[in-house]
This record gives sequence, structure tokens and C-alpha cells, in this order.
Amino acid sequence: MAPGGRVIVPQENYVAHGDTFDPARPLVLWPYTNMSDPRFQWGKIYIQMRQDCSLSSKQHFGVLNKKGWCAYALNNEIFLKRHSYIPDAEYPDYDSSAEFFTMPGFAEVETLSPMTDIAPRGLR
Repeated sequence: MAPGGRVIVPQENYVAHGDTFDPARPLVLWPYTNMSDPRFQWGKIYIQMRQDCSLSSKQHFGVLNKKGWCAYALNNEIFLKRHSYIPDAEYPDYDSSAEFFTMPGFAEVETLSPMTDIAPRGLR
């Protein structure tokens, strides 16, 4: 994605303590991801990550996105990416169905499919 925008990732619905004790909102972090980086906004409804060319560090996170969409906002425009979520499927990178990365110059909004065996085909 072009520089200067922000990634928008929906979180699972917020549920008050005591209503359920099941885990929700799986979040996957890479070793170089700094959760205190000023590009992140960890909200109740959305996770947001700004692309900022003035910051040289790389940031990368993944989620199991059951909502089926993510977005990139830039200059009063929204790139909306829709994708399927398949319950009980195994996704790569600790069950991430979507991953987001930024460094100077760009941001990535990536969706991943479940792990699938593909039968080999003959050479053409």
C-alpha cells in the first residue's frame, strides 16, 4: 500500500468479564514487533497501524480475522479487502488469516488461506 495511510483491522466483539471466559482475538507478533511503537493504536473495536516513513523500524502482526475484512485508509479513501474465514481450518503463522507489515515506503495488507494439501500435477 502507498505510504502515509493506516491499516484498520476489526477485532472480535468486546464481551465484558464474566460473560465468557473463552479466549478471543488471537494476535501474532514477530520478534521485531514493538507493541509500544507510536504507529499502533490498540482499540476496543479496531487495531490500527499507521505507515510512517519517518520511522525506520519494521512492524508486523497477524490475527485470526473472523470478521472477514480489513482496510487501508489514505487521503480520504478506503481500500477494503474482504476475505473468507473458514472455522476449524488451520491457518499459517500461528493461525493468522491476515497479516500486516510496515516499514519506510509502504505497508502490506495480506490475507492468507487455510493450510491445504494440493495434489501435484504433471509437468506441461
